[in-house]
Amino acid sequence: METWERLYATALISVVAIDQVLAFERRVRRLSGDAELARARRIFDENFPGAKRLRDIVAHLDDYAVGTGRRQANATPALNTAPPVLEKNTETFMFWHDDGGTFVRLGDDEMNLRDAAASVVRLAAITERARIKALQQASREADIALRRKYRLPPG
Repeated sequence: METWERLYATALISVVAIDQVLAFERRVRRLSGDAELARARRIFDENFPGAKRLRDIVAHLDDYAVGTGRRQANATPALNTAPPVLEKNTETFMFWHDDGGTFVRLGDDEMNLRDAAASVVRLAAITERARIKALQQASREADIALRRKYRLPPG
């Protein structure tokens, strides 16, 4: 039983961790406008369209488990940006495919955690490159502005 509990907990934590990378990527992309990062995010979203919805269920699993989640059938449709969860008492379901995928399903959303984790690690690396590039550009611009302000020669 302890092994199963750890496995499920790890799956749920992985879903939240993926969402955290996506949130950081979104902030860096807004600040940097990096085209490579925008493409990488688009690819991730195409391959894992339900990642945010799944994270929302994980974050509010206590509500979904007792039938009071926002996206469940009794929720106000106007508040939902995603399809309703029809399962009255949502529970975590995990399964494996012969191709090596580890899947987690909550309500009507499922994700291959192995594939999503590998993809989000690639996205995190591209995010970090974009962050460093934007930071270097901001530093160059600040240096130029400072030199102009104090009439210093170009660096």
